[in-house]
Amino acid sequence: MMLYTPDDYTIHDVLRIPPLLVIVSLFLIKYAFILVLIPIFAHFPLLSESFKLILPFVTSFAEQYTNLLYLFIMLPAAFVLASMSRRVPKTKSVFLRKCWKNGKKLLFITLIAELIFTTLSLLLGWQQLNEVTLLLIYGNILCGLYLFKSKHTVDAFAEFPEYDKYAK
Repeated sequence: MMLYTPDDYTIHDVLRIPPLLVIVSLFLIKYAFILVLIPIFAHFPLLSESFKLILPFVTSFAEQYTNLLYLFIMLPAAFVLASMSRRVPKTKSVFLRKCWKNGKKLLFITLIAELIFTTLSLLLGWQQLNEVTLLLIYGNILCGLYLFKSKHTVDAFAEFPEYDKYAK
């Protein structure tokens, strides 16, 4: 039984990255968007009007020192996303290759660390249980279920194109 068709492979003869895996990886680095990119985008003239409404919430979120720890928690997922973007034969970086080969573990580490830190924050009173927190916990659980059950994800993490110094 053939699991994948020729259309499921890239021009480098490796399995394409599932779109849901990209979404899961982006979801796991959500604090980079909240704490870093939104304040940067607020300074662009065309976007500043749109971000004026949410910027006070972002700054109050960033002022809580415990929320800044989420930036460190999301680093393994950021490494996987970086290796995802450099998954071509001309990649020399051994670090990115190892990050890709261990990508599922790194994403699980990010998920578990975030869930543990969120639980500790709630138990110690650093964070209030509200709709947003419940939504983030639910999203993390769904991401974990996807990573746990997806055969396509396991197969995609198993392949990284071999280094070819003549690749374009």
